[in-house]
Amino acid sequence: MSDHSTPPSRGRTIAVRILTIITAAVFAMAGFSKISGAEQMVSAFNAFGFPPWFMTLVGIAEVVGAIGLLLPPIAALAGLGLMGIAGGAFITHIASGDSFGMAVPAIVVFVLAAVVTLMRGKKRHPHARQHFSVPNA
Repeated sequence: MSDHSTPPSRGRTIAVRILTIITAAVFAMAGFSKISGAEQMVSAFNAFGFPPWFMTLVGIAEVVGAIGLLLPPIAALAGLGLMGIAGGAFITHIASGDSFGMAVPAIVVFVLAAVVTLMRGKKRHPHARQHFSVPNA
């Protein structure tokens, strides 16, 4: 196995950056709507039985995660956190009896965060998926 890796193409780098910015923007907007107490968010969190402070906490976590996606050293970690938030939102929708259609946005943002996390993590650790091998003697 070779220790040399090919650098990502310019097109891939641009695609990763664009997808990262879009994903960060989606989570930032969702977070700010929770922090600001948007009526739709308040109604949803009340219907799920969550206290107001929890909505604020989730909103802050979304905004912090969105910022983290834009910082290369912590982008993959931020993406994992955002995946957790989106996964929790999906489970909350399903457990509360919402239709699957109500849970689709949570699935979409989960997938966006997962793709960005994988793409950013791969960029930082290009050999992470290589198997251990003993060099020839």
